[in-house]
Amino acid sequence: MSSITAISNLILTDCLECISSIREKSAELQDLDCVTLKIGECAIRLVFYSEPLRTAILPAFQHLLSEDLPVFTVYIHNFDSAPEASNLARLLDPPEDRNALRLLDGPNLTCFTQDKGKVVSAIDWAHDEAYWMIRCSDDLSYLERSSPLRPLLTHWLARRGQFLVHAAAVGNSHGGVLILGQGGSGKSTTSLVCLEAGLEYVADDHCLVEGGSNPVVNSLFSTGKLAERQLPQFPLLYASAMTHGRCYDEKVVLYLSRLAALPLKRKLSLRAILVAQITGKYETELRPLSSGKAFKAISSSCALHFQSTRQDALRCFGGLVRDLPAYVLELGTNSKSIPKIMRELLNNLEGKGS
Repeated sequence: MSSITAISNLILTDCLECISSIREKSAELQDLDCVTLKIGECAIRLVFYSEPLRTAILPAFQHLLSEDLPVFTVYIHNFDSAPEASNLARLLDPPEDRNALRLLDGPNLTCFTQDKGKVVSAIDWAHDEAYWMIRCSDDLSYLERSSPLRPLLTHWLARRGQFLVHAAAVGNSHGGVLILGQGGSGKSTTSLVCLEAGLEYVADDHCLVEGGSNPVVNSLFSTGKLAERQLPQFPLLYASAMTHGRCYDEKVVLYLSRLAALPLKRKLSLRAILVAQITGKYETELRPLSSGKAFKAISSSCALHFQSTRQDALRCFGGLVRDLPAYVLELGTNSKSIPKIMRELLNNLEGKGS
């Protein structure tokens, strides 16, 4: 999430009126399709009023489809089927910075815009429902399709104890590891190398963590991203690549749920925290990391959260680094050794009862 600008609560009443009109319009319309996702233990229903939006958004969530009774509903419109969305966008008054996220975040209503008002989201906390609206389905970019609805879903989930982290996660029957690191540190490549070698996969770039006595990492998207030059290194995953609409300099998105045999997991019990660093050496190695440095690495993900949930996120992250062992994952050029190191780590932690 890029910069966030707070909005005065003086416009709250007008925003509530817009949401009321959108709710009434949604009730009048016949939805094209609805599906339920299970993220962690939360079942969320998506209701689509646009076939192009359904086609663009649903592939990233295929691995989360569920028959559970939903506790939260997201209504997905373009501005044609929700005309009040454009009025809501004007009320929120997006700033000149096209990447900024303009925010009104209160106890009963959260509204925000993205991309100069092309996308408008609103969470109605009193009714356990939300509205995600885009000016035109063509405004949903190639990379945005790989992680759709992210700010809306992750803000709702944060209020239920699931916190977004900028991390990958893989594992096996013994549990999973969270792989932190800055952009370009090798998280995606590491997680996809592990997936191709048969390890279980939760995420390559963004996932959700829950603290407590049995901390877990939850999947949000069944996608992965690689530079085009890397694709030949992943013969098993190559077939999941979709390039339609991609700009020449963007990473290639892999829609991994298209490959039925892959071990995609909705969640894994967390056993360790790793911080990835590219070393340029040949072999990959692990070395212990202090809890303080692990906390510094994971707390950078607080920038992904709205102010109202940041303290809760920090408490969760603090509990994770207190209770789980942490290591630096010094990535070498021999990527084929990474899955073996991950398996050995998880096997050793299982043997120690960590």
